[in-house]
Amino acid sequence: MHCNNYFYFFSSERLYIFEVFSFALRYRVLHGPNQCPEIPLFRSTMEAYFSEVCLLGQSLLPIFVTSFGLESNYFKSFQSNPFIIWRIMRYPPGVRTVEQFGTAPHTDSGTFTLLAQDDSGGLQLCLRDGQWISASVVKDAFAVNVNVGDLMACWTNVRFISTPHQVVNNSDSDRYSIPLVFNSSFDTVAKCLPTCQSENNPSKYELIHYGDYLTKIYDGIFVPLDR
Repeated sequence: MHCNNYFYFFSSERLYIFEVFSFALRYRVLHGPNQCPEIPLFRSTMEAYFSEVCLLGQSLLPIFVTSFGLESNYFKSFQSNPFIIWRIMRYPPGVRTVEQFGTAPHTDSGTFTLLAQDDSGGLQLCLRDGQWISASVVKDAFAVNVNVGDLMACWTNVRFISTPHQVVNNSDSDRYSIPLVFNSSFDTVAKCLPTCQSENNPSKYELIHYGDYLTKIYDGIFVPLDR
């Protein structure tokens, strides 16, 4: 498992303002050496939580695919070496300008994201009509939502849409967030599911090579502070 701690800024005119500690399954790209802090029980606690949420993500995949009339193991070949990232994020308090965000508007690149909820607020979702709304807290539930990513939108021909979202912390206290980004293998080539297209509803997407797609996104937006 790789652990990295960075500050990142958005490289365009929009500014991301947050601190992030990232966990990920050991992988050959996009992960540096372990940098876990020397805090008692920190590593073991984080790894235990990470493993349990990964299992939750694996259990959700059959639900997605069987809802479209396919075998429950249809996605298995895309999960041989999943590119899963878990982040502990801190958004500092303070009113932002128009082009300053905790996290600027975006869609998630992969399959889906699981987010442990709290009532601190700040997470906003964009409806299809362009209206932004605050995500509500679901009582007695683990996640605010299972946020669908771009790969799932491609597979399902946008029957499941990757929802644009952003984080704006205008409160007077820190906001903490621990999303787990559940992705397929880096080499996955996604295309529309056979049951989600027809002669009257052709695929809206070309093939997506997930690794190339993700790398292009990372190259375009994230720059370490020391660069």
